[in-house]
Amino acid sequence: MTKIEYTHTPHYFAITFRGHAGYAPVGRDIVCAAVSILASELLYACEQAAAAGEITDYAHSEGSAFADVRFYYRRTGSMRQIVKLILVSLKMLEAEYGDYVQLKEAQAPSTLSNSNKKSKRAGLQ
Repeated sequence: MTKIEYTHTPHYFAITFRGHAGYAPVGRDIVCAAVSILASELLYACEQAAAAGEITDYAHSEGSAFADVRFYYRRTGSMRQIVKLILVSLKMLEAEYGDYVQLKEAQAPSTLSNSNKKSKRAGLQ
């Protein structure tokens, strides 16, 4: 099963993808392919947004059946819409293939509230 956990606040977004869906053998798993495409699109959008200054403190790591992405939003930019689209797509996958994809919203870390104050002072929103 692919387990996806995310945190989404007005200032911050983080998401972790773990595991193979197991819908079909490796190389033929349409559920795993769909999740992989969405994760790849998010990583690409983050790289573009970071280069354009639309997000800050962007960090990611990836490996076999694993990806982790986190960043803070700036005032302008399209990343909020992209994140919304990715989350809606993942929710649709979970609704259709719930035995193979699990999406869970996590609470924002308590240290995030201090970071939000700093982000607001730095012009982030």
